[in-house]
Amino acid sequence: MSAQTSPGDEACASAEALIVRASSHPEESARLRLSDCEGRPRTQALARLSRLARPHGIPPEGDPSAAPRPGLTYVAPGIPRLDPGLLTRLATLARRWPDRRILIVSGVRPRARRSSRHRVARALDVIVEGVERRRVSEFARGLAATGVGYYPNSTFTHVDVRARAAYWIDLSGPGERARYVRPAPEAAPHVATAAPPPTDVAPDPT
Repeated sequence: MSAQTSPGDEACASAEALIVRASSHPEESARLRLSDCEGRPRTQALARLSRLARPHGIPPEGDPSAAPRPGLTYVAPGIPRLDPGLLTRLATLARRWPDRRILIVSGVRPRARRSSRHRVARALDVIVEGVERRRVSEFARGLAATGVGYYPNSTFTHVDVRARAAYWIDLSGPGERARYVRPAPEAAPHVATAAPPPTDVAPDPT
């Protein structure tokens, strides 16, 4: 599927990015304006992003046989609507690296453990193409009310929406048991808030 531009785009300083569903064949991607000129998430982009972050095995048009789960809304059968906060977090990454594609490695995972924000459409594992993972995670950890996971022995950076900011480093590789290490002192927030929430050390990753 070729990249598409979301309708109603305006010429302003809002963030636009080419979002790609990783490992899709043929490639699925969309050029989306993720936020408006005032930094608010754009609902027009949310449905398209949700389809790119849909559960593994669900086609882009949805699956009528997929049973809905309580507490979620859907853009199509089997495709939960992502938390709008993920739009603003991706928009911040897109403004920092405006010429880089953002690959979604993992989005909604219905079979994830109960505490996982992937399970409830509030988390993404992403790659900012051509940017080292440590740089992405160190930048993202400055975002308020955001969970950020750095995985040195994997390929992605975890970003989620939560009430209290959190940052963790997990040295495990794919399929291995988690091996957390204490991160360095937190970075300064990149997003202005009236009262930035404190940063925790990985009590509840993903």
